[in-house]
This record gives sequence, C-alpha cells and structure tokens, in this order.
Amino acid sequence: MKVLGIKDIFSFDFIDVPNKEGILQALKTLMELQAINFNGDLLPLGKKIAQFPISPKFGRILVLAKEFRCSDEILKIVTLLNVDASIFIQTNNYAKKDDFFKSFKSSYGDLLTLLNVWNEWQKALIKNEINKTWYERHSLNEKILQTARFIYTQLTEIYKKNVTKSLFFSVLTIYNLKTD
Repeated sequence: MKVLGIKDIFSFDFIDVPNKEGILQALKTLMELQAINFNGDLLPLGKKIAQFPISPKFGRILVLAKEFRCSDEILKIVTLLNVDASIFIQTNNYAKKDDFFKSFKSSYGDLLTLLNVWNEWQKALIKNEINKTWYERHSLNEKILQTARFIYTQLTEIYKKNVTKSLFFSVLTIYNLKTD
C-alpha cells in the first residue's frame, strides 16, 4: 500500500477492514526492516523490498544478500521457504529417512539442508537422473519442486532487475561515471 502512495492506511476504505493491532504490527515490522521511516514514508530499501511478491522479511534478506555475496544461495533458500507445501514427503520408512539425512542434512541447520536439497536436485536434473524413483528415493515432492523452480525464476528476474541494476548504478555514481 505504501508503494501505491497510500499515506494513511488507517483511513483507507478496505473491503474487509483488518484490525488496528494488525496494521500497527505490520507498520512496526516495516520500520524494523527499515522499509519505512517513523513518519510511515517508504524508504529506498522499502521500494526494493516491495518489488518481491513475498513477505517483506524475505524481501529484505534478498536485497541484503548482495552485500554478503550469497545472492544465489539466498534466492534458493527463500524460494524453498515460499512454496505452498512441504518439499518433503512424510514417510514412516526409517530407511528412507536415513537416506534423506545422508543425502542432504547439513550440520549447520535446516536452511543449509534446504540449500543442499536444491543443489542435489539441480545436479540430478543436469545429469538427467531425475525420474519418479529419484523423488521417491529422496522423499521429495516432485510437483512442489517444480513449483519452486518457477518461483526461483520469478524471484531471480525481479532480483536482477531491481537489486543488481540499482547496485550497478550506485557504483557508477560513486565513481562519478556517466551511464549515457
């Protein structure tokens, strides 16, 4: 709403009016993310965050990933956190669970486990090893991973258009270079 130029969210004519506490919490979150200032004005970082069709928290992580030189990894992890269902198929087969942990588990935590899943899946795709058996063997949901690939493509395009482009022009400005 801030991107659309709506200054006073409390007086906006909603079809289904959210409660005031929810609006206040959302504004507080946007201030904590440095997307808006204390007057509720959208900041440059907030404009970049708003370009992503995901939670502002994830948007901020994506925007800042460039600084830490881990954009590709963060794009993959955020993608897998934004699919509608679990990428994992629940199984009571303990042998399958052990195979999963041997294949993907990271001692550094769940987020890096997700990154391992993505990377191994991509390697298998490149080697043409992907089939129903591969997904079953690794207890992974094929349809959800296909959805994840679509989300990844979208987020990557938005990222390249809005984050890397603006960073490029910032570097040019710092070094006083002309872009025409």
